[in-house]
Amino acid sequence: MFSSNIHKAFFVSGLTALTYGATYPIAKLIMPEYIKPLGLTLLRVIGATILFWLAGLTIKNEQIQRKDFVLLFLTGLFGASLNMIFLFKGLTYTSAINAAIIVLLAPLFVVLNSHFLLKEVIGIQKIIGIIVGLLGAVIIILKGFSFEAIDASFVGNLLILGSPFFYSFYLIIMKNLVRKYHVFTITKWSLLFGLIVVLPFGYSELNQVQFNLFSISQITSVLFIIIGTSFLVVLFTLYALKHLKASTFSSFMYLQPVFTISIVALIGNDTITLIQIMGMFLVVIGCYLVSNKNEKKYDH
Repeated sequence: MFSSNIHKAFFVSGLTALTYGATYPIAKLIMPEYIKPLGLTLLRVIGATILFWLAGLTIKNEQIQRKDFVLLFLTGLFGASLNMIFLFKGLTYTSAINAAIIVLLAPLFVVLNSHFLLKEVIGIQKIIGIIVGLLGAVIIILKGFSFEAIDASFVGNLLILGSPFFYSFYLIIMKNLVRKYHVFTITKWSLLFGLIVVLPFGYSELNQVQFNLFSISQITSVLFIIIGTSFLVVLFTLYALKHLKASTFSSFMYLQPVFTISIVALIGNDTITLIQIMGMFLVVIGCYLVSNKNEKKYDH
């Protein structure tokens, strides 16, 4: 079917975007009626932790420097716990389409947080990208805002915004760790620390879940979130980055909202609006400008 590793990498990149894009509507199929957001977050982290510690057995055991355990804890705090807590909690109030668009803002937050925390220089092109991308997010978020009464979707959109914000810290810390350790090593420790953080918040909700009443569809949805979104996408990403430039792989991630919209249309539980199309266009353009490295630097 595929004549080269490049073609396989393109396919896997698309599959990664499809998996992420499917996560939002699939999660809404089971939240909050069958499992509440913090319970689903805890279940996801438990499953992913088990899978990555097993996967870690396939590589050489790496000795972690004591100082790096602090960084690993922070990746667990920002990547495995806060990122997903805000995402799933927000999804209970807003649409899957809004979530798929807003989470694309992670590259913008990476640039902003790297500038303020690490004093990295921001180029003119990236400044324009940040403004354009955030404008798109504001258009989507304010759709549910009113001075008379705040719509639930407005609250959900704000919560979703916390997901790429916290995930950006995870990405910034990961840039240093991946130079020293295998991705499996980092991820298994990150998830373990994330599990410690999420456990007190999600235990009660997970304990309320009646798994014996789950249908095949609901069981499949949970397994997809645990195995697909949490484990397989990491394997897909590792394979794709062996054969493609990071910028090429990243460009596939802009397809997430497209896949989400397609799945939502098939399921029939939501419709896309002109406001969402405008916001998505601006967010994607903003992320592209931020991710494109061909720019002049601006310092002050």
